[in-house]
Amino acid sequence: MNAKGNIDWKSWKQQADLSDGQLKKLWDSSSNYKQDYQPDMAKGLASLQQRIGNEPVGGKVVPLKGQRSVLLRIAASLLVLAVAVLVLKNQLDTQSEIQTIAATDQATLEQRLSDGTVVELNRSSSLVFNKDFEGETRQVALKGEAFFDVARNEAKPFIIETEAVVVKVLGTSFNVRANPGDDFVEVYVASGKVRVDIKQTGEYKELTKGQYLRFEKKQSKLAEGKDDIGIPSAWHTGQLSFKEQTIPTVLAGLERLFGVSIDLETEQNPNCTHTLTVREGELNEAFKALEKSCSKLKIKQVSTGKYKVSGVCCQ
Repeated sequence: MNAKGNIDWKSWKQQADLSDGQLKKLWDSSSNYKQDYQPDMAKGLASLQQRIGNEPVGGKVVPLKGQRSVLLRIAASLLVLAVAVLVLKNQLDTQSEIQTIAATDQATLEQRLSDGTVVELNRSSSLVFNKDFEGETRQVALKGEAFFDVARNEAKPFIIETEAVVVKVLGTSFNVRANPGDDFVEVYVASGKVRVDIKQTGEYKELTKGQYLRFEKKQSKLAEGKDDIGIPSAWHTGQLSFKEQTIPTVLAGLERLFGVSIDLETEQNPNCTHTLTVREGELNEAFKALEKSCSKLKIKQVSTGKYKVSGVCCQ
């Protein structure tokens, strides 16, 4: 805004009874609203002349030349202002319906939405949505990771917006991981069917129960797979049951269940498998079970939340 604009803005602001944010939106809206608008000057002039002709004889005659354009501009400005007020009021009313829920970095958060959908946010995650889901879709914006159990409504799809992908469903349960610090976005379906649209490439994929999709943002690389164990949503379920699974698979599950980082230093025999059930809060017990069944496997904590695994389980 230039110096003249600042002067006009301050002068106009003093005459209004709105907050700074509302005034600024209204000022900007009025300056850009229908710039190509052309008032019907001929029609306005004819109406004005008719009114003058109806005035009693002997009344004071005021020359209008040079003033009618000013009057018309004032009328047009008032119309623009009225429309801008309505537009701004509508925007403010809509914004007042927007809600945000967020989980702390210490605990997850579960929330039931107005349509019956249940959302559990993982730690340090947030969700923005319209509380009444007005319109043709039920749309939310996710930052972080969440597990959705969507109430079915075929007439009103449920849409999750993330930085890199858009997930569309009618009614199903699935996990979406879209942490800002991750180089990837991941969608895993626990039940039903979902559609995932990749913003960067324009392509889309449909996933059913047990399938997952992983999109590498920097490499623009898409990978799909099958996971009947439920590793991607382990943080939500609170337990994992491994049946004849390899060491890398078990360790990957433990990472997701407990939110830790495990570095496997040694390549393992793909034919060496394990069967065990692990529950939330039992990380040390899981490590002990692995070391007991694999005497040559060594697990060491290197820092808070970080572990190193060395040795091989099967030759």
